[in-house]
Amino acid sequence: MKDPLSLIVLTGCLCLAFSIGLAWCLTGIKYLELRLLKGIFPGYQNLVKAHVDFAIKAALLFAIYLVFSRLNTKAPQLIISALCAGAILNPGGFIVLSIKPDISSHPLSVFGMVMTISFMSATVGYIGSIWIIVTRIING
Repeated sequence: MKDPLSLIVLTGCLCLAFSIGLAWCLTGIKYLELRLLKGIFPGYQNLVKAHVDFAIKAALLFAIYLVFSRLNTKAPQLIISALCAGAILNPGGFIVLSIKPDISSHPLSVFGMVMTISFMSATVGYIGSIWIIVTRIING
């Protein structure tokens, strides 16, 4: 990629596509009453959370990209990677819970550790982006 910030937009597009795909899965479960989908997603209530979370993450990624572009500001690859990983992994946890609602989410379980790393990644990405944007605005 020529512009490292493009990864933010591409991840936002992926999040939006996941959100739309999950909306169709929910339509199949709730309105079309497709047994196959109910069998795949026994905890389908978590699909609603994943759907909304992916949509929010897409909007945040697009907004961050636009602000960076408008301010003609770059971000370190660590911040971009953390931002994108967190945007995919956080809502992905809800998909896991919709497939396997009884999975252990204790912080020392595999799922708990992955989610903890995901939350830390998202935090580094969002706080890092905010820091870059605010310092750029303040310093001109």
